[in-house]
Amino acid sequence: GDDITRHPEHGFVETRSVKVLTDWLASHGFAIEMGVAKMPTAFIARWKGNRGAPNLGVIVEYDALRGTKGDFHGDQHSTQGPIGPRAIGRLWHRLVHEKLNYRRPYGVQGGDWGAVVSSWCAFDHPVKDEKDDWKSGVAGLHLNMMGLRPGIDLKTANLSAAEQAWLAGMGQTLDDKVAYQRIQATRPQTLGVALTDSPVGLAAWIAEKFQAWSDCKGDPRSRFSMDLLLDNIMVYWLTGTAGTATWLYRGVTQQHPRGLPPGEKVTVPTAFAAFPADLAPAPPREWIERCYELRRHTVMPSGGHFAALEEPRLLVDDIRDFFRPLRFGAAND
Repeated sequence: GDDITRHPEHGFVETRSVKVLTDWLASHGFAIEMGVAKMPTAFIARWKGNRGAPNLGVIVEYDALRGTKGDFHGDQHSTQGPIGPRAIGRLWHRLVHEKLNYRRPYGVQGGDWGAVVSSWCAFDHPVKDEKDDWKSGVAGLHLNMMGLRPGIDLKTANLSAAEQAWLAGMGQTLDDKVAYQRIQATRPQTLGVALTDSPVGLAAWIAEKFQAWSDCKGDPRSRFSMDLLLDNIMVYWLTGTAGTATWLYRGVTQQHPRGLPPGEKVTVPTAFAAFPADLAPAPPREWIERCYELRRHTVMPSGGHFAALEEPRLLVDDIRDFFRPLRFGAAND
């Protein structure tokens, strides 16, 4: 029956009885700590799909920094040209500490290109001590798709049976589902003219991905409303950014190295959520551990590539369960 007062800026819920106690302590000269500050967490969206998922808003104990990567929406007049995901990860790091002025470590989460950007961000910017007694960098990394490949020679590496089976099945899967990447990487401007000129062509280019990459049994309308699909299409059509949305595929071809350096891995605590109907099967745990300091591995019962839209509750709960110990300073072993 206690009345409650919420302090969202601290992630703190105060009952009436607690308020009486804290008021009394404060009146007698005691300093009152209102709770652990929210962990800033960057949710780096892919080029379609996860954007606008309303249920991500329930992650109330974090300062959620949501956005797309560079070259997507709003950059249609950019003169810099394509950049790769590693460079974008560095921009996110600068955004958190130099522009938003956070003076504490932050978390990153991503799927699709967001997984790649988040992974490079964590690799390049683990937590470190700064001047004036504060820490910068990535405290935790949550992925719902593999973001990096290990720096190993597949011909000589000692692979497990599960890794060998997974790699054997990847070739046909990728040939069928990611052929679009070749034209987006090699002829982005040519494709951009076509997608910007034809709304029906743009709709077909995007809607096909929702059909092929989601847990929809062939009917995207069983997972996504027409309004949601049209919202995604209209973001590109009204802003004229279908062309620049392909630039990242060009930018990554100009990034060297594209994978992790030999013998190195992401040392930041990492969680991986494997959704069964993604565009390619998730790798076995031991493959993920070659790239990341894996602390949490969750095999989801349903959902596909667009996890935040298809299974928002499963994704949100996994994100919260992983980051919560890190937020309170635990190691999350």
